Amino acid sequence: MSHSGGPITYSGGAGVNTPGGHGLSGSLSHTPGIGGQGSVRGTVGLVNTPNHQASAWAQHDRNFDRHMHRLGPETNSAGLNYQHGSGGNAFVSGSKTPGFPSRGTVGGSAPIHTGRDSSLSVSGQTTFGHGMKPDHQVGLSYEKKF
Repeated sequence: MSHSGGPITYSGGAGVNTPGGHGLSGSLSHTPGIGGQGSVRGTVGLVNTPNHQASAWAQHDRNFDRHMHRLGPETNSAGLNYQHGSGGNAFVSGSKTPGFPSRGTVGGSAPIHTGRDSSLSVSGQTTFGHGMKPDHQVGLSYEKKF
């Protein structure tokens, strides 16, 4: 539950994960008089070694009206995630909402410097879809521990 001067939103979620990287989770939120949103997600661990972790996931999202009846189309998404023991990672995902263009995202990050008390990494991602201009993002992340 959160409150910031506007309507109160009630929300909750639950999930379970196995050491092998498999999992199932769900969440639901509702703002009385306005509406809400629900999600369910499943993950399958494909590779789980000390240096390589890969997983596939699928997710279903649904909006609800103020009476918690279905509102508008649902969104279905799926993706693959990879993480290397050195800290690098990569991902690819796609989503489809009926009546809207499909969207895809591909990206990753790689450590440039990793020290005892600091690290620097570069990351990038591109989101694309039918009829839309690709959205490219690149960033640097620096962390210093005191």
